[in-house]
This record gives sequence, structure tokens and C-alpha cells, in this order.
Amino acid sequence: MSITILAALAIASLALILNLITTYRLWRDSQLPLGAAGTLTCLTQDQFFHKIYPAKQPPEAVVIIAPAGAGKTRNQAALKKMFGCTSIVDEWDGRSPLPPGALALTNASIRQLAHNMDKSAPARSRA
Repeated sequence: MSITILAALAIASLALILNLITTYRLWRDSQLPLGAAGTLTCLTQDQFFHKIYPAKQPPEAVVIIAPAGAGKTRNQAALKKMFGCTSIVDEWDGRSPLPPGALALTNASIRQLAHNMDKSAPARSRA
């Protein structure tokens, strides 16, 4: 399963995502033309992922990593809608596989997640 890890290592990173959501809502409600007053240039989920991952499909799962208190859980509904996810896994630790279309929220370090995912992966055969 391909997993996109968005490492919001500082509160400012999550604030940027929330600012993009707010900017989109303001643009949508005001009916301004695209690009007016510095609004988003990519608006739909397909356009958003096309800008980040050209010629690829949207990721099977999205992992948001941010410190405790950054607002991950408080804003999970907006993040779920923004990325087009179908379910939310809060406090994901990397030990269990993510269902397709999941939005996983965690404050674990990338190193800890990689360690847990490696421990829970099936053993590889040596050829």
C-alpha cells in the first residue's frame, strides 16, 4: 500500500493546511475568479493531487504527523474532506495496516512509525 506521509513538524505546517482550507472556503463563498486576491489555484481534489503527484492517482492513505495540541483531531473532518478520505484513524502508531482511503492522525515520530511498521510487516524471504 502506498502511504503519503505529510510531516507537519511544526504547528505552522498544520496551520498552513488549515489556511488553505479556509482560503478555499472563502473563494467558494465569494465566487471570485480563480487567482483573485491570492486564492488557491487548484480547487478540486483531483487538481490538488495532480499538482503534487503528476500522472499518479490520489494516495491510498494520508498520514498527518504533528505534535500534540496542534489541532489534528479538532480539524479531522476538514482534513478528511480536503484529502477525499473515507475514514479516520486517530492515534495511529504504525503497527496496524491502514484501510484504503484512510486519514491517519498521529504525533509519533517518523522514526517510531517506520520502526513499528517494519516490526509488523511479514518476514521477507531471502532468495
